[in-house]
Amino acid sequence: MSIVKRVAAGIILAGLGCIACEPYAQAQQPTYAQLPPLPVSIEYRRALVGPGLVLKFYNNSGMRLQLLAILTHPSINVTERFALVIGPNRHVDIGKLNGWIAEPGDRIVLHNVHYLTLRSSIP
Repeated sequence: MSIVKRVAAGIILAGLGCIACEPYAQAQQPTYAQLPPLPVSIEYRRALVGPGLVLKFYNNSGMRLQLLAILTHPSINVTERFALVIGPNRHVDIGKLNGWIAEPGDRIVLHNVHYLTLRSSIP
């Protein structure tokens, strides 16, 4: 099962820790550098209907993952947060239907307290 839910800044989600305060969360984890890499890969494709791109988040592990995705349009300084639940070896899409039209230059940050934070961008 895969779930995408838009969340407001500062909301606490089970298993994710503090959403709005990455530096605080990292400060509470003295072994942050020892965490394993997040087993997620990110791809994108053109939207089938309407403008923009659709982001595809793949869970490359055999366990269900709960993630916080922070997506930013840096050109206009707009940020949205999405709670993702991705089943083992499954994927979830974020696009216009979820409230985000991805564009080249967008920044992507994925959080899970059990893994290193993944940072990426759309070329």
